Amino acid sequence: MVAALFAVLEVVIVVAMYVGDQETLSEDLVSLESQKMADRISRNGLSEGALALQPGSPTRAVVVFDGSGNRLLVDNPGRLPLPEAPLPELQSTTTREIHGLQFYLTGIRRADFHGRSLWIGVGISGQGLSPFLPALYREVYDHALLPLIPLSILLFLFNVVVVRRMVRPVERAVAEVDALDPNDLSRRLHQPDSPVEVALLLKAFNRALDRLEHSMQALRQFTADVAHELRTPLATMTLTIDRLPASVEREKLSQDAVAMTRLVGQMLDLARTDALDDIGQCRSDLHEVASRVATDLVPLAISLGKSIRYCNRGSCVVRGRAELLERAIRNLIENGLSHTPPGSEVEVAVGPQPQIEIRDHGAGIPLELRHKVFERFWRTDRQGAGAGLGLAITRGIMEACDGHIEIADAEGGGALIRLKFSTMTPTTGIVHQNAPTR
Repeated sequence: MVAALFAVLEVVIVVAMYVGDQETLSEDLVSLESQKMADRISRNGLSEGALALQPGSPTRAVVVFDGSGNRLLVDNPGRLPLPEAPLPELQSTTTREIHGLQFYLTGIRRADFHGRSLWIGVGISGQGLSPFLPALYREVYDHALLPLIPLSILLFLFNVVVVRRMVRPVERAVAEVDALDPNDLSRRLHQPDSPVEVALLLKAFNRALDRLEHSMQALRQFTADVAHELRTPLATMTLTIDRLPASVEREKLSQDAVAMTRLVGQMLDLARTDALDDIGQCRSDLHEVASRVATDLVPLAISLGKSIRYCNRGSCVVRGRAELLERAIRNLIENGLSHTPPGSEVEVAVGPQPQIEIRDHGAGIPLELRHKVFERFWRTDRQGAGAGLGLAITRGIMEACDGHIEIADAEGGGALIRLKFSTMTPTTGIVHQNAPTR
């Protein structure tokens, strides 16, 4: 658009210059009319009617001289003044006269026809600027459009190349920003050497990421420190409650202490999950981890009047630290126990792919809430137990292990939560399709 604007501006300037230069326009008009007559003579020869002026035209007149000054052809219907016979060495002349609003132009131009020289004289009359428009068009075409067309194309291509070169680092930065992961705050944007403005912008953005990473690390460390410091007073408080006489108040205090202890443990697990970047570098046997967690939670299930069914359909070695995988599976089984009705069971199945499924017989998780249950501190029942961290911790552990978590409706009712790991080598020496155990 800028290149086109400059081209239009150049044309306007050329037009303005020639409109103000009547002498040049007069010479150009005489030359243009002489060239037309020369072209007609070249086509038709020196015969009557060769000039083919408009019959009765009062504004044009033509005379043709040979080298001796003899008139060969004359066409002057308006009886306009015509130039006299030229000298042999004459190339061109132009004369302009003004009478009131009327102007009169006379001029001679030399033309060669197959080795023979002729002089073409023209007479032109008119008023205002309109008779000069053909000459003006010719000047604009020769001195503005012809030079500007290639120049404008080159300028346009230059602009495209330069703008694309400047935008390319921005496009790369956009892709890098889209690829930023909240779980990996160490990533930074590539800083190009040029253009300088883009380099400065990306450098400032990277400094903002540095501050954000520092703040998040401080927040995680604070969470871990608080959770760690609370464990000792909570343990002391639990022992003190256990020494109280049996009563309804003691039972309630004991339940609150257990809930607080679990919350503090989850906060500590959450901080550890966020801080450890090498979780996925370890390897663990999924069957050993899951069976150990299921066995540990059997007393809890019995105390709630429920049960746990475990089935090994074929174990695999998966990415992840065993203690953190245990925490992820424990969170899901505890959630299942809290939602499945008394007298029912939570089913835990490993394999045959590198996955583990935990199914309960509760109300299930509505489709519109499945993306919210992974948010930290989000709960469907604000008055119920739990802090809404279990699934958030589990998802963080799975992402660190290069896996993901899925929620589906179980056949016959209830929720089916599936932990899927990346493909690894199956574990040798493990019996596949073990019989279900309680």
